[in-house]
Amino acid sequence: MASKKRYALLVDLDRCIGCHACSVACKSEMGVPLGVWLSHVKYLEDGAYPNTTRYFLRNQCNQCSNPPCVAASGGAMIQREDGVVLIKDPKSPSLKTSMIACPYHNISFDEGRGEFVKCTFCSHRVDRGLVPACANTCPTEALAFGDLNDPDSEIRKRLKVKGKSEVLKERMGTKPNIYYAGFKNGAREKFEKLIPGHRQWTAREIEQQTSFNA
Repeated sequence: MASKKRYALLVDLDRCIGCHACSVACKSEMGVPLGVWLSHVKYLEDGAYPNTTRYFLRNQCNQCSNPPCVAASGGAMIQREDGVVLIKDPKSPSLKTSMIACPYHNISFDEGRGEFVKCTFCSHRVDRGLVPACANTCPTEALAFGDLNDPDSEIRKRLKVKGKSEVLKERMGTKPNIYYAGFKNGAREKFEKLIPGHRQWTAREIEQQTSFNA
């Protein structure tokens, strides 16, 4: 019996040039309004002169295998059999709790529509045999998407070539499915500190992030 699919994305930091094409493609594909992002690229300067490195680090929903956001959503979120995490009821007040539960700060609120939003791995494209818009658009092929349970998938091939990859905040036990290759000299830990979700948000901060009142 064949193993069920487990979709994942590899971010190759040695290839990323920080052009933001992935973020623009995401906004275009998903109809994301100004001021709202489902993915974004952060910059990290590492090292000391003259030995410095600049990382361009893409951050998005990590599509965790053990997603705390789903557990906290009161049924407003689901996880498909292929691992993709989706919002089922985007207007549910319980999604405020999911925002707090996400260690990666990757659930946003679209004030114009009054809905919570997040990356879907472009499930509408994946279901048609296509890759997410971000991976399809990247000019340097820094993003590799595919089924981790398929040895012939693009992501498995690229992971084999890179030899080593890491996930963010592994200690949280969420089992992320966004992999990064190319971190050097402890840069992963420094990047983790740039993500607002590295600590528990207060109720006031959640209210400031949304104008949604239950």
